Amino acid sequence: MAVILLRLIALLAVLLIAWAVPELARRLGVVDPAKAFWLAVATPLVGAHFISGGHNDALMVAGVLTGLVLALRGRFAIACLVLALAAMVKVTALVVVPFIALLWAARRVELEPGAEALRWAGIVRAGVLAVIATAAPVLVVSLVSRLGFAWLNPASTPGKNEQWTSLPTGLGMAVGAAGHLLGHEEWRDAGISVARTLALGVMVLVLVLLWLTTARQARDQVRVVRAAGLALLFVVVLAPAFLGWYYLWFLPILAVTVSPETRRPVITGLAVIATILCFAQLPDGYSLGLTTTVIGVPIVLVVTALLVRAAWRWARRTDWRHLLVLAGPGVEPSMTGRPD
Repeated sequence: MAVILLRLIALLAVLLIAWAVPELARRLGVVDPAKAFWLAVATPLVGAHFISGGHNDALMVAGVLTGLVLALRGRFAIACLVLALAAMVKVTALVVVPFIALLWAARRVELEPGAEALRWAGIVRAGVLAVIATAAPVLVVSLVSRLGFAWLNPASTPGKNEQWTSLPTGLGMAVGAAGHLLGHEEWRDAGISVARTLALGVMVLVLVLLWLTTARQARDQVRVVRAAGLALLFVVVLAPAFLGWYYLWFLPILAVTVSPETRRPVITGLAVIATILCFAQLPDGYSLGLTTTVIGVPIVLVVTALLVRAAWRWARRTDWRHLLVLAGPGVEPSMTGRPD
């Protein structure tokens, strides 16, 4: 009965996702709603993990997508309320709040008579309002329910999951493999711990830079929503653990914001990865990441090298002197890493 109830809750969340994805696509106007639905909702990952697995990630994703729809409708306070509820399922949803603040600030500029450009004062004002609108329901629910703030769960079970499918964990395993060859078995645990800590630091830095570069083009709703999806992508890539359904955290947002210039290769790539992940978790819940370390760690090393190369190229193109200037040249986030 408990499993059935969990699946019913997840099913309701999936129905909300099925409504939100085409609605976002219609409002942003860059992707056909049917194609976005095909990629983000009809993917077998949704049935295999969100419904059959009954994972509460479905509730978090539904809350994030609904919050974005409400923000695009101009209902920013309610959007923050929904995101707060989503965050109390999984705290990852809070990553989207700063981007809601950018949409809020841009809308206030559009409504102000005589306003021509977005200013930092307006962004700070919208940010304060977004924080208040998000924090208030969190405090109310946490105190009224008498459950406290355990939902923050900084040392949750996923962090204890050691699989190469997590980029920092895979790097730590590579250090452990080197230590094994050199007779230092203790290198594995130390390597994983250090790699995860460094990855969290890199994650914070990347999210801040992504938000700053997005603030330069905050009046472009597509760019802001896309950046929110990229923020969730970076969280997944740099998190201490990765499980197949984490891919669904950002897939719906990228599905509705992929630019026309890169649509075909990006959609193909996202679909291929989703297909592979369908077979990464066995029906009984066992992850193949636990038994494919010999193959996976070299893949992690290659992916890390490619990401470092892409980050270096992006850093060389970025106009760091004008990073905080809202009106001026700069590098905006794109699906390929190239400036549009």
